[in-house]
Amino acid sequence: MKIRIKGPSVRLRLTQTEVRTFANTGVCVESTPLPGGTFHYALRTGTDFQAHFNGSELAVFVPQGLAQHWANSEEVGMSHVLKMEDGAEAKLLIEKDFACLDPNRDEDESDMFPNPNPHC
Repeated sequence: MKIRIKGPSVRLRLTQTEVRTFANTGVCVESTPLPGGTFHYALRTGTDFQAHFNGSELAVFVPQGLAQHWANSEEVGMSHVLKMEDGAEAKLLIEKDFACLDPNRDEDESDMFPNPNPHC
C-alpha cells in the first residue's frame, strides 16, 4: 500500500493482493521505520468513512459494505470529504494501484492492476 499526503488530502493506493486482503480481513496495514519511531498507516473497515491519527498511526476507515463493493468490482476508487469539528476538511481517497505504462520505471509492478489507459 502506498500513501500520498499533500496538504489536507490523504490518498491510499492498494495492489491486487492488498485489495484481496482488505476484502477478506477488513484491514491493510503498512509500516515505515524512521528515526525516532515507526510510522504506520492503515485502511480498515468501520461503520463510517473517517480517519484517525494517534501519533504513530494514521488509520482510514471505510464502511464495510462500501469496502466490499469496491474490492469486488471494477470501481477504481472511493473518496470522502471528512469534515472536522473546527470546520476544516480533509479529502480521503482510496484507489486500486495501476501499473504504469512507462517501461523505464524501477518499481516492481507485478501485483498492480492492469492499466486501462493507453498512456501513463
